[in-house]
Amino acid sequence: MVLREHKISDLVLGFGFGAAAGCLIGVLSAPQVGWRTRRQVVSAIEDGVDYIKSTAEGSGKYIRQRTSRLQTGADEFLDHGKAAIEKGKARIESAIEAGTDLYRSAWR
Repeated sequence: MVLREHKISDLVLGFGFGAAAGCLIGVLSAPQVGWRTRRQVVSAIEDGVDYIKSTAEGSGKYIRQRTSRLQTGADEFLDHGKAAIEKGKARIESAIEAGTDLYRSAWR
C-alpha cells in the first residue's frame, strides 16, 4: 500500500515538473515578443473564463428548467394520488354504510 501511494505521488510530481518544463520551454521558444505573448495568454484566459461563465449560466438555466418540470410532475402525481385515495376512501365508506344498512335490515 505504501509503495502504491509512493508511485502515485511520484507520478503527480513528475507530471507537475513536466508541465512546468513544458510551459517554460514554450515561453522561451515563443515566436513573439514577451509582452505580446503575455497579452495573448491573458486574452486566452479571459476567453476561457467567459466561456466557462456562459456555459455555467446555461447549465444553471437548464437545471432550473428541468427541476421545475420535475417539481410540477411530482405535484401532479401527488394530486392524482390524493384524489385516488379520497375516491377509494369514499367507496370504502359507502360500502361500509351499505353493509351496515344491510346487516341492520337483516336483523329487523
